[in-house]
Amino acid sequence: MKKDFFDLAVFIVQLLSLAALIIYVIKTWEMASATKDAAIATANTVKEMEKSRELLIAPQMIAYLDANDGSGTLDLCLENLGNSGAENLTLEVNPPFLSSFDQYGHSIHNLKVFTDGVPLFPPHYKLVIPIDMLIHHYSNDSNNVAHKVCVKYESKALNKVYNHDFILDSRIFYGILRGDNEKSIESNLIKILQKINYKTKQ
Repeated sequence: MKKDFFDLAVFIVQLLSLAALIIYVIKTWEMASATKDAAIATANTVKEMEKSRELLIAPQMIAYLDANDGSGTLDLCLENLGNSGAENLTLEVNPPFLSSFDQYGHSIHNLKVFTDGVPLFPPHYKLVIPIDMLIHHYSNDSNNVAHKVCVKYESKALNKVYNHDFILDSRIFYGILRGDNEKSIESNLIKILQKINYKTKQ
């Protein structure tokens, strides 16, 4: 009788020990999983912080077309929205812009911004390049195309090179120019050509 009671007690103790071991293993696994999840979450947070930091200090170049109703020109605008300079900036336009300026011997593609690029484009800076007179631009059927402007630049501080492609279509401005602006537009042509000639010689 005593032996049977002892055997039963030993069995109960072993059963409780086994149950305790199972519970311990489960809890240990849960803690390990929680630790792993926490490590992953921390790593993701660090990556997001790095991305946020990069966005805060990285150069951010954009290119777009604008219609200047005052001067009557179609302008290519380059703008750095970032908080640091864009270095070694180069431009590639495909197909090239056609311009009525070419007939005066002042091809816009001879400007240094196209031929040599820009060593340093300052932050929060905007460069406006007159492409053509709007009144002449739409009279040339060859201009009824979209242009891909490839902007390449780098940030030595971040050790990164950026390549952005912008699809620009001047047809969105068609019809916005009033006919009574024609005289003032033509009168600005000489000033614009002089400006282009000055930039070409620099």
